[in-house]
Amino acid sequence: MRGGFAFYIGVMKITIIGGGIMGLMAAWRLAQAEAEVTLYEAHTIGSGASGASLGGLVPYPWHKQHDLANAQRHSLTLWSEISRDLGDTIGYAQGGRLQILPSAEARITAEQDTADSKNPQQLVEEKDLFRYCNAVKNAPHGAVWCPTTAWVDPTRTLQALTDACRYLGVKIHEHHPVTTTDDITADQIILTTGIGTPALDDTKLVPVLGEAIQARLPKQLLNCMVRQQEIYVIPKPDNRIHIGSTSVKNPAHPLPDAARCMALWARGCALIPGLKEAEIEYIWAGVRPLKPPPNQLIERLDSCTIRATGHYKIGFCVAPMVAEKIVHAVFG
Repeated sequence: MRGGFAFYIGVMKITIIGGGIMGLMAAWRLAQAEAEVTLYEAHTIGSGASGASLGGLVPYPWHKQHDLANAQRHSLTLWSEISRDLGDTIGYAQGGRLQILPSAEARITAEQDTADSKNPQQLVEEKDLFRYCNAVKNAPHGAVWCPTTAWVDPTRTLQALTDACRYLGVKIHEHHPVTTTDDITADQIILTTGIGTPALDDTKLVPVLGEAIQARLPKQLLNCMVRQQEIYVIPKPDNRIHIGSTSVKNPAHPLPDAARCMALWARGCALIPGLKEAEIEYIWAGVRPLKPPPNQLIERLDSCTIRATGHYKIGFCVAPMVAEKIVHAVFG
């Protein structure tokens, strides 16, 4: 039967539709709570936006103190525990972030933000950049150092979650598209789908293409994330770096565009001149689901259906909090 979960006695049967970071994280946590979980993925695990993510775990700017920003910042604190549970293979690293300020106006906002004693971030003058990163040479307006910024390896994280789910008995069905929930027998249905399943989602998700670059340097250049506006550079093992990302709404196709990627590369090299020595290994793209306001991490559609979609660029960031909220919504 469907529904009636508040009075359910026995093992809760949960169906999750969508095998990205949100679906896997929810499945793992629900299985830990001893639910019987079945997950359906239309293609392969992580084949959507999650598999194209760079895995950056970047907190909202401090001056943004709305509910979503606060929830996202709290969610990031859960990743170190998740790393211990899933193992070192997920590539979790809290290496911090150097946010290069692009203008005098941004500098004023940063000064106001860092004056708040509760803000863990620090204002950095251009002459002191070397204490955090020797690779950035030009920052006339200074920078902000954020020690709580971290990152994971998306591919390894998705694999580790898949393995953990299967170990707990989660039934995962890949290449199994679901276009209607009418025939599903479950106590609760969790929708974690992205772009491409309109029959399951009436939020009018906006597809936003994001393109990124992997390159390899002859030697290690960075030990922290460097960011300026929408450009960010993340260090990876073996002298690799990831540079992202573009944002193209309603793209004609989900493939990377060479001209945009080269423009992205040029901006990255302007930010960090040492990148000119790197060899580009490949470029890739993913379509991220952008949901119109209000920005809710999860929504209960009816007594037996929960939707957790449209998290755009912060899917990996908020996945731990979303999973907690789903478990609470299911079990109370």
